[in-house]
Amino acid sequence: MAHHPNIRERGFTLVEVAIVMLIGGILLATASTMLLSYLKKTEINTTQERLDQIDEALQLFLSLNGRYPCPARLNAAPDTANFGVEISENGCNTVAPAADETIAAGGGRGGRLVRIGAVPVRTLNLPDDFVRDAWGGRFTYAITESLAHPTTYNRDEGAIFVNDAAGNPVVTFPAAGTAHYIINSHGENNAGAYSASGTGRFACTAGTRETENCDDDATFVSTTIRSTGNNANLYDDFIRIRATTALGIGIPDGAVMAFDLSACPDGWVPFANANGRMIVGADGATYNRGNTGGAETVTLSLSTVGAVARPTDLSTLGASGTTLMESTGAATAHNNMPPYLALLYCRKS
Repeated sequence: MAHHPNIRERGFTLVEVAIVMLIGGILLATASTMLLSYLKKTEINTTQERLDQIDEALQLFLSLNGRYPCPARLNAAPDTANFGVEISENGCNTVAPAADETIAAGGGRGGRLVRIGAVPVRTLNLPDDFVRDAWGGRFTYAITESLAHPTTYNRDEGAIFVNDAAGNPVVTFPAAGTAHYIINSHGENNAGAYSASGTGRFACTAGTRETENCDDDATFVSTTIRSTGNNANLYDDFIRIRATTALGIGIPDGAVMAFDLSACPDGWVPFANANGRMIVGADGATYNRGNTGGAETVTLSLSTVGAVARPTDLSTLGASGTTLMESTGAATAHNNMPPYLALLYCRKS
């Protein structure tokens, strides 16, 4: 009697093996793609988090010292005395460039110098790893030299130009080319970055969009348009910019403030309920107002509108005279020095 084996006792056919291998290959390829995507996203997040924390540390340093730190040496090896330490505690303008620390060719806006080096992580009390990005290239830190000294620090005198992919200025307040500093990750390709060990510098790829971030001048490119292709659009850098911001950032719309200015600043409009420049001073002070026919005495007084005391409006005083004079002087222009503060009230728009 012939024996018929149970179907479950038979091995896989070649077709079945092929199907299993195909499905396994698809699953493996999918898993590999997801893993690579996860790793890439992790690298980007790590780099951006470090940039953000460096930026915060620089702002804290400014608030404590009245200046930004100088760059550190780009070629200082880890665990050496100069690693992550600013080149001078007395301001960059007191010392010549350190090894592999650059003064931007031609200077920045207004001829002011820009120093380019490494992030001074130890001066900022940051972990040593924060000297580099997730791809192993050291961050570039460029700082307007005068802002790294307490006696020359001026928030409106940044000198670094930052443009977008089309060449348009990113920083425009108070003018183009006024960024205080930039921190730049040279991206996955490390073009222009110093190695993590500080032993050498990766080549700066010529003729690409990101070349501007490694040519050691005072102009940089910041864009969200990313391209890893080997062409003129190549750009995989990540950059943080600090510049003077327009007055009123963080102030809610509709807020009213007084300014010692002749016109409201950008983002503000004249406050209609306080027409003209308002006089704040002693009640009852007497002044001479110069007229063609001679001096005329004017007494400043506070009037009450409802329950609110309002100072006399300067525009009202000026309606019938030409010049407001101090009470003891003649009706001449050089005596126009009244002891009050004239403020312009503006509303945040």
